[in-house]
Amino acid sequence: ANRAYQRRILQADRTIETNLFGLSWPLRHRVVPNAATRRWCGEDGHARPLPAALNAISRPLSALGYFEAGPLMRLQSPALPFFTPLAPVAGVPDSWLDSAALYAGETALRISELTSAGQAVADLNPR
Repeated sequence: ANRAYQRRILQADRTIETNLFGLSWPLRHRVVPNAATRRWCGEDGHARPLPAALNAISRPLSALGYFEAGPLMRLQSPALPFFTPLAPVAGVPDSWLDSAALYAGETALRISELTSAGQAVADLNPR
């Protein structure tokens, strides 16, 4: 994942359940709030009418299975109600974080540091 995305999870004090990042996938998901959620979600986390309608209209695209949505992610902006379900992976610009799905479950709020998978396994199996 993008390092700045990881830092946002570590710094988060809450997550919200939303359906905002649902272009072709209008189902609920939990994210760290960002500029897009502040602009396009109601107090309850649900997408406002315009992005909700765009997500519903795009639902048939999910029948196509996987498609390369990276080019669509470049079009995302907190100012426009057009949000794919793609998470910011390593290599994407940090500037995309305010318009991307910053997936994080409620337990993410209990994370205090990042560790590699190898270190996590070693910590679970001390010798």
